[in-house]
Amino acid sequence: MNILQAMRERVLLYDGAKSAFVVSLSSASVDVPDIHNISNPSVVREVYRTYYQAGSDCLQTLTYNSNRVKLHECGMEDKLREIIDRSIGLAREVVGDKCYVIGTAGPLGKLLRPIGDLTIERTYELFAEQLALFEEFGADAIHLDGFKSMKELKVALMAAKENTKLPVICGVSVEKNGKTLMGEDICSMAVTMKSLGADVISLSDGDGAASMVRTCAAAAQSGQMLCVRPNAGTPYIVGDRLVSPDSDDAISQFCEEYIHSGARLIGGTFGTSPRTIEIIRETLGNLSVPAWTTNDDRLHPWLTGGNSRVRIDRSFHPLSVHEVIGPEPVIDLDDMFDVIREIAGRKCDVLYLDVDKAMDEELPIEYVLGDMQTYIKRPIVFRSSNAGMLEKAVRSYNGRPGIVTDSDISAGIARKYGCLEFSNSLC
Repeated sequence: MNILQAMRERVLLYDGAKSAFVVSLSSASVDVPDIHNISNPSVVREVYRTYYQAGSDCLQTLTYNSNRVKLHECGMEDKLREIIDRSIGLAREVVGDKCYVIGTAGPLGKLLRPIGDLTIERTYELFAEQLALFEEFGADAIHLDGFKSMKELKVALMAAKENTKLPVICGVSVEKNGKTLMGEDICSMAVTMKSLGADVISLSDGDGAASMVRTCAAAAQSGQMLCVRPNAGTPYIVGDRLVSPDSDDAISQFCEEYIHSGARLIGGTFGTSPRTIEIIRETLGNLSVPAWTTNDDRLHPWLTGGNSRVRIDRSFHPLSVHEVIGPEPVIDLDDMFDVIREIAGRKCDVLYLDVDKAMDEELPIEYVLGDMQTYIKRPIVFRSSNAGMLEKAVRSYNGRPGIVTDSDISAGIARKYGCLEFSNSLC
């Protein structure tokens, strides 16, 4: 039975904090904990064994940092394949087929354009390489874990779906304010990732177990199964130690509420321990949990941007970007910034962007959208007779856009990326 089938039947138990656990057992200091897979395999094996014995149904591999960007920084880029192979292999040595082994990938550690230097294309290549290795070496699923940016997470998800056949658990690290580090809305994130084919929406960190209840309720509006992994609260310093405020039984106290919102995989992150997992196992054993069913009352047709969303089953006010820029195409980025400033001053709920009319083909659509979405948070509906341009726009857009499906080609693109479809131009 694959992991998704198992999650539909019952709530599975994940593991807890791993990197800090590995470091605490090792006498050697390394910049990236993942390196312990090849330098201290007995320690990694012991951590896997400890969580398995605590009751975990699923183990995350120690590969959160196993991408070329982070490994390059510590001179271990050429060990990428070996680290991933060894990490999955060590887990299999401990659990065999009695536990699901989840290949885990975290963010690259660098920002995408226009804020940073990474292009969407390069980001996609880096994730595609890493995630394909999880499948090659026998992981049961992929977990895109602890992302701080919805845009990077979207690229990673596309790389996973287009280069592997593994189930994908897809999610963000939640800040104390209930948003991502980039200020993005959790409901928007969940809806966007579900539309792109994420099998499970993952929520981690936050400000302890209690704070995750509201976050789960927001993600529940996607109607997708959830993976919930709170931390043990925001740590504070006592002497020379970091201390977490939540007790080992904190997560177990809120399991019923997580499950009510759709949690089918529960574990912990920073500050949690094998004892945390043991207590959650005892709690789950005392709960009567029905098989998974989607709560249709929670589902709404959302258009989403980075930190905004609009329900199209209610009245909304669109604004045509073409009305703002006039009949001539945008020729260069200086003009684009003028347009952005003008649009930002207009009142509307949704932007309508006719790509055929709105920009010169020499101006990359991903640059335009990157700049536009940095300053303007409203969702966008696209229209274009240029299939290549339309697909580039959808892939680089940070959120779930709409598409005017006035041709079979545009309708195909909308279905491929889970976009909301409009039969007619909005303006």
